[in-house]
Amino acid sequence: MLPPQAFVEELKNADIPLATLNMRRGVADPRAVFRLLKILREWKPDIVHSHMVHANLLARVVRIFCKIPVLISTAHSIDEGGRWREVAYRLTDPLADLTTNVSRA
Repeated sequence: MLPPQAFVEELKNADIPLATLNMRRGVADPRAVFRLLKILREWKPDIVHSHMVHANLLARVVRIFCKIPVLISTAHSIDEGGRWREVAYRLTDPLADLTTNVSRA
């Protein structure tokens, strides 16, 4: 979601396409919904994997407007944000096919 930083050259050298939503850290950007819709409609991926709270919520909302055959969401914590994020997570959870969680073994 943020501008690409790590592994950009490696991805280019491997002919792996890379897209960014050009979001800024800590700033909500509703335009990201439209940017992601455009990317998904062009690429038509079989699987979308979102990672962490902002990406999970964004991918779930976008799924309402765009066909995503399989949506996997990964959360890092039971408390990824405040109460409103928790409510948003619960409301959008049915939009994900699979939700995985990172934990200590």
